[in-house]
Amino acid sequence: MASQFSTQVRGSVVLAAGGTGGHLFPAQALGEELVRRGYLIHLITDARAQDYGGKFPAIAVHQISSSTLTLSKPWRLPLQAFKLLKGYRQSKAILSDLRNKGLVAVVGFGGYPSFPPLVAASRLGVPTCIHEQNAVMGRANRAIAGKVNAIASSFPDIANLPANMKDRVTFCGNPVRDVVLQQAGIAYEPAAAERVFRLLVFGGSQGARFFSKFMPE
Repeated sequence: MASQFSTQVRGSVVLAAGGTGGHLFPAQALGEELVRRGYLIHLITDARAQDYGGKFPAIAVHQISSSTLTLSKPWRLPLQAFKLLKGYRQSKAILSDLRNKGLVAVVGFGGYPSFPPLVAASRLGVPTCIHEQNAVMGRANRAIAGKVNAIASSFPDIANLPANMKDRVTFCGNPVRDVVLQQAGIAYEPAAAERVFRLLVFGGSQGARFFSKFMPE
């Protein structure tokens, strides 16, 4: 898919993201721009990405083992830790192979599937960056923040970010996919009594449940 934008390959970039739209969509937006600049994109994620990653501009999608850590249910932790360890080993093998083929960086977008690749990249000496979409840093990003080279944020200030990491943060906003930007030129039609009223709601992450309950009412 990358060749439709650029014929000059400048290297490979791995994007790592949890398999939901909130993580994958900004990763896709960055991927689209990097492809235009001549980079080959690899995506590391989990099986859920099948519902969202159909148009992802990657030459390969690598599914790895992953799991959340539910500290409130400690009996689940051994299996969850095993899945993360398996994902780390899978990620290390993928990145080790790509490092020999011009791997430039690994960029994580949150969600637990992004954690193993970022740990592996850090240990392999590959430059790393994370992007935080929320005003409150997610658990996976918070766990890896101390090991990455740079942190990008959608908001000027991020809650839960350790004070000693603030010098690594660059406020860049939330990357937006081409398919969304293409709608910017469409003229706005004011609401009128004889027209259908359309309302587009953006929201997710920990706020998804609120939107699901409040908006229909």
